[in-house]
Amino acid sequence: MLFIVALSAEGWSALANGVLAVGALVTGALGLYTYRKGKRVEAARWLHGMFKDFYLGEGFQEIRRIVEYEYSEPVAPLLERRLANRSIPCSREEQQLLAGLDTLLNYFEQVLYLEGEGHLSRRDRDALFDYWFDILDSDERAASEGTWPASVGRESRERSRHTPTSMSRFMGR
Repeated sequence: MLFIVALSAEGWSALANGVLAVGALVTGALGLYTYRKGKRVEAARWLHGMFKDFYLGEGFQEIRRIVEYEYSEPVAPLLERRLANRSIPCSREEQQLLAGLDTLLNYFEQVLYLEGEGHLSRRDRDALFDYWFDILDSDERAASEGTWPASVGRESRERSRHTPTSMSRFMGR
């Protein structure tokens, strides 16, 4: 304590600058901590909303059941027919199924977008949707070789599996 009393004006100035520097570092660290905590709270809100929409709401119940348990009939044949010829006629029930699948895939696309923008982490996405991404990415749900239109060459088919919009690419697989 004796050294503080014996400080010159320059010593007091140096001490004040040191205290200010430490204060600035502590303030910066607290600001960063608060920011990160706020981002996690925001992500938790997003996750809670997504959980409610996807698992508790009625909007996805039917299409989740169909994709999980009835994919081989009627989904796979319908998708293969539509892939081969988009202008084929579809019954009202098939149109509803295609609309449900489109809504489901758009929802997952939004989830991937939020992850890409940093609103959700990969861990967050995996916690809610890893099971569903695995189902959609499984070999059983891939289009068979014979369903591609004849006008689409093998190189195009191979390239389409590796475009930035393919599920595997978005999922980091």
